[in-house]
This record gives sequence, structure tokens and C-alpha cells, in this order.
Amino acid sequence: MKFLKLISICLCCLLTLPLFSGCDGSNDNLIYLNVISVPETLDPQLAESDEELMICRNLFEGLLRKDADGKIVKGVCKSYRKDGLTYTFDLRSDAKWSDGKKVTANDFVFSFRRAVSPSVKAPFSRRLRSIKNAPAVINGSADVSSLGVTAVSDTCLKIELSAEDALFEETLTTPVCMPCNEGFFNECEGKYGRDENSVISNGSYYLRRWRTEEFGIRIIKNDNYSGDFKAKNGGLVITANSDTPVNKLFSKNSIDCAFVDNRDINKVKETGAKHKSVQNVCWFMTIGSTYTSDVRNAFALSVSPDVYGPVLPSGFSAARSIYPDVLKVKGADGVGITAYNIDTARNLFSNAVKKMEDKIFPGATMIYYADDCMLPVTKSIVAHFQQNLSAFINISPAKHPEELKEELKKFSLQFAMFPVKARNCDVSEYLVNFGGYDGVDPATAQQRILAGQTVIPICYENTNLCYAKNLSNISFENIDGYIDFSFVVKK
Repeated sequence: MKFLKLISICLCCLLTLPLFSGCDGSNDNLIYLNVISVPETLDPQLAESDEELMICRNLFEGLLRKDADGKIVKGVCKSYRKDGLTYTFDLRSDAKWSDGKKVTANDFVFSFRRAVSPSVKAPFSRRLRSIKNAPAVINGSADVSSLGVTAVSDTCLKIELSAEDALFEETLTTPVCMPCNEGFFNECEGKYGRDENSVISNGSYYLRRWRTEEFGIRIIKNDNYSGDFKAKNGGLVITANSDTPVNKLFSKNSIDCAFVDNRDINKVKETGAKHKSVQNVCWFMTIGSTYTSDVRNAFALSVSPDVYGPVLPSGFSAARSIYPDVLKVKGADGVGITAYNIDTARNLFSNAVKKMEDKIFPGATMIYYADDCMLPVTKSIVAHFQQNLSAFINISPAKHPEELKEELKKFSLQFAMFPVKARNCDVSEYLVNFGGYDGVDPATAQQRILAGQTVIPICYENTNLCYAKNLSNISFENIDGYIDFSFVVKK
């Protein structure tokens, strides 16, 4: 019986060996990373979550790339030039996919066309709007073949812009602009980026294992990569362990780094782990547009950091504007924000209620994005409304959190509380969440957004990366996945 048990244990070890051991000879410096949510795709044109963007950033390499200091440098291209609105990129002739095939200019033509195709619905297609004919392709009024991206030869790519774009070169470093091999894409028969057999990469790492049940991903050093960013470690083992507290995972040396919720950050720091944080989230409360302006104004006048500030957890701070610090917007603090005045609020609300059919404020519900950290904040605001305005508002978690993405444009809910994340430093991309304000300075845009008292910025939230002392060269920035692991060294 003991012999059979021993055999069973050995078989289990053999089954898990490909994902968690170093059969590639790099077991001495594998980095173990724990993430918060499980990625659904590793298709760089479709990647949207932090985890998806981070993994794609490490699997793929675009025409341009960021170095360890955040400077934009050459990636797949060995040189490039800009003449007016036209970029010409000369690609490295030795650039290869992880399956050994050459990376060509056509791989970029195909990826850019996919990114703007309305049928693909790439979440960051808007970043390419400055490319010639891109807006018309995205809205379906022009064919993808008209996009201003052309393969002059296998190693020469031309991109024509329709207008100057100060952020275009930075955009080229992001996953939406990563190459895609059309032949391999077609072989995947609709499964591209969905499992370990449907991903080839051209970056510092390649996908070795992707286990969906009891999630685990392993990416290892790509020996076919010939660029300037060869990985300084053997690879990454990526898990999403939510059963064990993250501080205990650090204490047991089960992980080297992790994305950590703000509620857990202090416990993780007690283990001796280091951390880097970026303030890139703003939480908003919305008030439905079906309410009269007086009712909305009364509620807006009743919201203040003095009300909910005492229950803000670590990693959160009261909002001064609609823009988190990572966007580096100046001159917007306080602009358009309704100053707290509970006496005026009571008078406005009382007079508005007298005009209602039953002379009472009808029952309402605040839909909130389920988050343990923000639940006390939501409760304190609702309790303040009840105590001071006699407005009884229930709270309920969103059954389909995705519906909250459109709330800033439609205001279809009575009340809502939810986060908006800045994905990079492009303020115009952030403002798309509010309907888009191209060509409008940030302070003016904020003034217009807040003018109707349908939107109230509540607080900011940090995104945190914690890592063990034996890791060095950690560069953490607010752009598409936060971290390029090719620089990271594990002692």
C-alpha cells in the first residue's frame, strides 16, 4: 500500500514538472509571480486586463520598445526615420518568431489591420487613430486595406499618419501594436491567443505552458530572440493563488513578486517585501440623469471627503479631480467639483420632494462594483444621504460589472459606484470613458463632465507590485502591464 502511495506521489510530481520545474535549464532563476485575475487571452490585439497586457508585453516585441529607464528605443526595427507624416522602419533581418520563422513587415501590416478592424473590436484601437484612414476603418466606412500601413519589403515597413501624434511612438511600444503572423493566426482556426498551442512570440520570452484548470502560466527565455532585450532570468511562473493570503505566500518564499490589493499591502510589507505603487485609479459615484437638476445638486452638495474619508483604507485617498496622479494633469484640482453644503442640500432636496407625486423620494438603489475596500465608503455615503436628506438608498453589487463601463456616458442607473483606470499617460484615452473630449484641455473637460452633477469623483486608488529582496532591476510604470521582466534579476 505504501509502495502504491509512493508511486502516486511520483506521478503527481511528474505531471506538474513541465510548469513548475526548470527542464529548460533555468530552474535556478525562475521568477514566481502571483496575479490577481486570470487572463482570458494572450492575443496582443485583444489583451485588456493588467495581467493580459503584462504577459503580452513580455511575450511580444513591437517596432519600438522601452528600455530599463523608460526611454523609447528600437525593438524589432534596427533603424527608423520620420519624414513629415511618414515613418519608415527597417526591420532586423535576424528577428524571429519563437517557432523559428522570420518576423517580417507583413506581420505588422496584418496586426495593425486586425487592431483597427471593427469585427475584431480591439480594446485599444483608438490609439491608432492618427494612422491614415484608421478612423474610417474603425467605424466601418473604409476597408482595412486602405490603412496607411504598408510592407515595402520583408524588412521595410511604412506607416503614414494623417496628423501629428505626439504619443505615436509610445503607442508603438504597447501590445496592440505587436506583430501577428497571418499564417499561424489562420492555423489557429479562431483560437489564436487562447491556449498554449495558439501562441507564438517574438519577444524576450515564449509561452511554455498554460494550464487553465488550477491556473498557471509559464513563460521562459526565448532562445530565438536576437534583439537587445534578452531576458536576464530563466523565465516566469505565473499563478493566481487566492486561497492563501498573499503575505503568507511571501513568508513561505512561495512567490517572488505579486500584484497586491491595497487591503493586503501592509501585511505584505511586514514580511520584508519591497513594493512599488502607482496611483492610476479614480472611483466615481454617478447620479442618474432621470433625476431633476435640483435633486442631483442636492446629492452632490451632500458628498464630501469629510463624510467618507475616515473609512478610506490604506492605498486610497480623497479625489481632488477626476484625474489620478499618474496622468500628471495640472490645474484641474477642484475645478467643477461641487463644494459641500449640507444646509443648501436639505433645502433643495426638500423643495424637490414636495413637487413629487407622493411627496416622498422613491426608493432607489446604488449599484456598486464589488470591492471589499470600497464597501465601507459606499455605506458611509448612503448613510449620510439617509440621515441628512431622508433619502433611503439600498446598495447592491453589480451582477455584470461590465455594464458599469458605460455608466459615465449613459447614466442609466439611479446611483452607481465604480472605478476608472488610467491605462497610460494619454489623457484623451482616459477621457473616452466620459464620452471623449479631443482637443479640449483637461481642466475644461472636467468642468463640462461635472457640470450636470451626474458625476462625482470620490477617491483615488493605488495599484501595487510587491517583490522579494532577492529581485533587482524592477521598473514599474503605468503602461500596459506595468513591468518588463527581461531586465529583472533574481539572486
